[in-house]
Amino acid sequence: MSSGAMKHVTPENGVYAVARYNSKETVVCIINADDKSRSFSLTRLDEVLKGARRARAIPSGREYLLTDDVQLAPYASMLMVFDAP
Repeated sequence: MSSGAMKHVTPENGVYAVARYNSKETVVCIINADDKSRSFSLTRLDEVLKGARRARAIPSGREYLLTDDVQLAPYASMLMVFDAP
């Protein structure tokens, strides 16, 4: 994505999220900077997602609902693309 706004989500338990979004799509990078496995509630992205209901992890293609929690291994990251509402 080469255009759009960027939003940082407040870190919680060593898990950070950065979103890049425009009127057509939203891409989010979730990063676990902790030495322990952590979960990240996708509901924390409500402000950025504006009604999106589903996400797809890149490159695995696994689908998530906005109500799901994402599990991250220590020092792992995940890139997700959210469907437009």
